[in-house]
Amino acid sequence: MTGSVEELTQEVSTRLSGLEAPQNAAFSAACAERLMPLYLDFCVEQSWDDKQQLRGVLDDVWSALLDASQVARLDRAIHRLEQLVPHADDFNSALITAAQDCVICTDIAVRWLLGRPTEFSVSPGYAVEGIASAESARRTGYLSFGPAPDADEDQILGLPAVQNELAYQRQDVETLSTTARVADVTDEIRRRAHRNGHK
Repeated sequence: MTGSVEELTQEVSTRLSGLEAPQNAAFSAACAERLMPLYLDFCVEQSWDDKQQLRGVLDDVWSALLDASQVARLDRAIHRLEQLVPHADDFNSALITAAQDCVICTDIAVRWLLGRPTEFSVSPGYAVEGIASAESARRTGYLSFGPAPDADEDQILGLPAVQNELAYQRQDVETLSTTARVADVTDEIRRRAHRNGHK
């Protein structure tokens, strides 16, 4: 199954649009959790986020999903997250897009929990983009899909790492669609996302 990132994630994005804010927050947190190993590799490689602030914010998101009284702690996180997005112009790294997208998915989760979603509040595309970019850089040396975009993009998007992410997203949205209380499935989703983190 290949196509553009938008085409590949459209079904999940549509299903998310019918879910409540906590379910959307949990979905975004799971995407960030799977991207976290790539983000941490970027941090080591580039001496970035040495206090692991992003890990702390994402842990706070998971706590707030389990206990709504913890949501207020996330209010300060919005400003910290803005500082944690590495700018592509400043780094020459195959992991830059994955690192950025990990922060973006965490930010989206925070905004859903605070009741401040934006027009960019759907994370499936960001997660796939980060993984596809890392895979492209590993195989071609380029973050983008190269001079023959259609063929190269199809090849990269067809790779197991990308297809696995799409499968994980479908599994998460299915789990979240069948529960009224996101706290009931938070531990399951978090453990699964941690286990399926991209290396």
